[in-house]
Amino acid sequence: MEQKKECMQTIRLAVVAVFAAVAFALCACAPSGEGGGTSDDAATQSANAQPGSMMAVHTPKQIEAMNGDYSKKNCLSCHPRDSIVAANDAYGGLEGVNPHASHAESYDCTRCHSIEGTSVLVCNTACHGGYHNDGNGFPLPAEGWMDPTDDMPSADGTPVK
Repeated sequence: MEQKKECMQTIRLAVVAVFAAVAFALCACAPSGEGGGTSDDAATQSANAQPGSMMAVHTPKQIEAMNGDYSKKNCLSCHPRDSIVAANDAYGGLEGVNPHASHAESYDCTRCHSIEGTSVLVCNTACHGGYHNDGNGFPLPAEGWMDPTDDMPSADGTPVK
């Protein structure tokens, strides 16, 4: 009988440990403020953060937990590739366009997403800028993003716009 009590206590302890681990993981990789929260939201890093930057959509604790590691591997530990691809399906209302489901998968996230400055829609460089969406390139995701086509020529060297 004593052995059965010990077994049940061990099971209860294991269940509590699993729930605690899951709760910790969910808190560590909580949504980064993109879900429609207000500026008072804990998910907003700072009112002074550049809109569209990673500082603007991650909490101070999330930024601190990154410990300066802004590698794609670290980003994907909280933001799974499948979720990113699904969230960007038919990007900008353009059927078949998805900047996260392309040859650009090999890029580091910071190629487009700035940590504290202006993020850049790299797709709109000489490769795609003037050749899609009636010559206007792909639409910018949100405030705080820059379209590089004003500064970059098309593949043949002529201005994109």
